Amino acid sequence: MKTTGVSRRIDDLGRIVIPKEIRKNLKIRNGELLEIMVNDESIILSKHSNMKGIRDVAQLIVDAAGEVVEINMIVTDRDMIIATSPSLKKRYVNPNISAKYSEMMLKHQPTTSLTPNRIKINDEVEEETAYIIYPIVADGDVAGSVIALGLDNKITEIDGKMVEIVSKFLSRNI
Repeated sequence: MKTTGVSRRIDDLGRIVIPKEIRKNLKIRNGELLEIMVNDESIILSKHSNMKGIRDVAQLIVDAAGEVVEINMIVTDRDMIIATSPSLKKRYVNPNISAKYSEMMLKHQPTTSLTPNRIKINDEVEEETAYIIYPIVADGDVAGSVIALGLDNKITEIDGKMVEIVSKFLSRNI
């Protein structure tokens, strides 16, 4: 990423306005958490992800679920794919999720398509399959999602329960 600089004044309350173009490029949404760090004479702002510390656990769970129940599962945070079933790793090389999927995920409600339907999780891959999506909710905000993509275009009751279990587990351990 190229270095960009902008000068801004601080108001009486200590607020600094981040220009809309920078927020758009970094995909910073209204109300999103930012980490503020100080390094010598610099203030560093970075996007905060509740899912950072749980990536390895998410991958272990997805791998185990894939082995035991033969389920195609993906775990995302609000911006990226953080864990995928071994059978999906080659298709989902680009970890950034699409804007359309991000909107679906932020609804706070499980989304299900029991019949084959188009879903575009990242900008490169569009699937036509049955699927179920459960949000990962932490402190009342959607922190990510768990998706099951149907094998042979079918979602079973077991698939739905597995996605719900993984979602609740990750929600409680963030």
